[in-house]
Amino acid sequence: MSTVMERYIELVKQYPDQEQVDLSVEIEVPGSWFSVGLMGSLTTTEQPEKYNAQAVEYSEVREFPGASRGARKTKEKTIRFICLASAGDEPNSDGYWMKLSQWNRYCNDTFKDRRDDNLYIRKRVGH
Repeated sequence: MSTVMERYIELVKQYPDQEQVDLSVEIEVPGSWFSVGLMGSLTTTEQPEKYNAQAVEYSEVREFPGASRGARKTKEKTIRFICLASAGDEPNSDGYWMKLSQWNRYCNDTFKDRRDDNLYIRKRVGH
């Protein structure tokens, strides 16, 4: 990356897959993520909100349905998370599975304006 670009881009440290679970990393997941399919649904006033999610399990391979009806299933690395707001209401909930690539994108969005929080996580693991 050129030095000109480095002045404008600050990358967020992303931890290896299992390490995110070991650290109980918390990110913000947009409510729109819960609006369709098997994930349940939120009201239209709840969907614009962001919800705290905590990593609880990592899986090297998990199968996801294709994006459209006839599309192939994909096998992806995944993170299982729980929503902290609903954990008290549903203590036996299995949580939700999310593709690791999507988790990392939300992780980046969560910490892009909170660099100090990200530095604190790094210090906890000696990075």
